[in-house]
Amino acid sequence: MKRRLARETALKVIYQWDVGKNDLEIALKDRIAEVDLDPNNINFIETLVQGTLKNIEEIDQVIEQYLMEWSLDRVSSIDRNILRLGVFEILFKEDTPDKVAVNEAIELAKVFSTDQSAKFINGVLDKVLKFKNDAK
Repeated sequence: MKRRLARETALKVIYQWDVGKNDLEIALKDRIAEVDLDPNNINFIETLVQGTLKNIEEIDQVIEQYLMEWSLDRVSSIDRNILRLGVFEILFKEDTPDKVAVNEAIELAKVFSTDQSAKFINGVLDKVLKFKNDAK
């Protein structure tokens, strides 16, 4: 459950950065101060946020390949950032099992978005997994 809270916190930071273009370090510090997590989970939050944003161009390109006649800017900002976080964990975070990354993204969508969004995110991330597995 602590990892889920860490992912929720990371999502809030990325969302805040995306929609408000707020200073990343301030947003990160403020959000971490709001949660009661051990240092390992705080490091996990920082890894998720910094890794996602460091690789955002590649992540966005991967997502756009599987949006089926949509552009990423047409996807709601919360769903866009859940997808970014999920793709980061699938493609760049080797210690997170792929199924866990997908399931956690779906759970984030259920909490912060809609059931329809959860299905949409599941579909996109499933295609990303197939892409990753085919590339091996």
